[in-house]
Amino acid sequence: MTNISLGLHQLAASLGVIVVALSQVSRSEDNHTPRNSDLRESGQLEQDADVVAFLKLRNQADPDGPRRMFVTKFKEGRRFQTNLAFDGQTQTFFWISEVAAKAYDAQRQAGKNPKIVKTAVPETPEQTEVPGQMDMLPEDTPVPFEK
Repeated sequence: MTNISLGLHQLAASLGVIVVALSQVSRSEDNHTPRNSDLRESGQLEQDADVVAFLKLRNQADPDGPRRMFVTKFKEGRRFQTNLAFDGQTQTFFWISEVAAKAYDAQRQAGKNPKIVKTAVPETPEQTEVPGQMDMLPEDTPVPFEK
């Protein structure tokens, strides 16, 4: 894994491109907040990566529901978590607020079949660094590297 990780890091630097690498994660309990050590052979991956992100269903029993994205390493910003919804027709993820995700969950628990509608992402306000802590982004904050 070390040679692959270093090779991808060198490729990105030499070509000036973004490289996205997928990794297998260790199995854990459903309510577990992902962390970098969950990556298989994580030492070199964690060291070479500029961003480490995990995507997890909010409710494991609802595969069509919102996901939670955990950014556990972000060299150019702070660590955070936010909600994403998946549009199967276009095969894309888009940001949704915590309020919208909770409303979806409540409707599903009531036996309804809610739809998540994509809305405009607000402009990012200035953020302050919070070392060693992974915060939920404020309601009016989009994913920092989305655009």
